[in-house]
Amino acid sequence: PNDLWRWIAALLEPPDIIALQSTCRALNQVLHQKPVWAVALRHVCREYSLFLPTFPMDRMDTHQLLRAAMGPYRFKSLVENIGSFAGHADDAPALNPAHGPFALPQVEVLPQSGASYLVPGGRFFLTFDCTVLALWDFG
Repeated sequence: PNDLWRWIAALLEPPDIIALQSTCRALNQVLHQKPVWAVALRHVCREYSLFLPTFPMDRMDTHQLLRAAMGPYRFKSLVENIGSFAGHADDAPALNPAHGPFALPQVEVLPQSGASYLVPGGRFFLTFDCTVLALWDFG
């Protein structure tokens, strides 16, 4: 029954839900629904300490919920697989993933000429200057 598949999907991570959707048309129709992806996004917010009110789930459609739930996985894939955010710059070094936590004195404040981005919700701030990608956690 479809309810059983929704219960199973509630226990899976978003990439696994997508993999399950790709097995057949019937599962794709059952799992490509707003309630399934709303549960997945709530799970991702708990797992990655994301600020849930950042996402207006009642106004988001299924595609937007899916994209938001996959955000941390897409970012991780980008950093691990590509290894460079500045492939267009000839002199930009390749970035290697580093795992923290890092002590505050080890991280330098980047110059203002670099790119910066405040993640919606105001907890995280990304800075990038073609050599260092820094994630600042204000929480």
